[in-house]
Amino acid sequence: MINIITKSDLLQQMLRKNKKLKFVKLPFKRYETVLNYEGGISKEVLDIITIIEESKIDSDGNLESKFSNTPISLNELSDGSKTVMYIYYRTKVRNENEIINITECGPNAIEYILKKYSDADLNLYLEHLEFPANVNCNFKINNNIVSNTNEIFE
Repeated sequence: MINIITKSDLLQQMLRKNKKLKFVKLPFKRYETVLNYEGGISKEVLDIITIIEESKIDSDGNLESKFSNTPISLNELSDGSKTVMYIYYRTKVRNENEIINITECGPNAIEYILKKYSDADLNLYLEHLEFPANVNCNFKINNNIVSNTNEIFE
């Protein structure tokens, strides 16, 4: 189950309690690890890019910006997309000793994480509360189980 931590004191407490836990502060800087692991852009990575970035693939196989319809490189993707790429990698290699900072993710990336990786054991840290509205998914927020993102603000 996904556990989203939004309180820094709870994060510090978890890290002190379990010395094996490692805090991944800048997961978006590790997106190239995913590409190396996959040997390029896999279908899952392509889904992440096209759904979160709302980009499309042109006839030559290039990523196209939704804003300018011009080709963009992977370096130009949002930090949210790169963070989700790292989470995808993390679920593949089954490294459960990490708390991954998803603060760079916006509501669209958070929704993707909640829907796509709801069965994964993930510890995530988030410094804002910009959640997508009305997403049905069982997950924990600060160790309290919720079944819909609207419950966070009740």
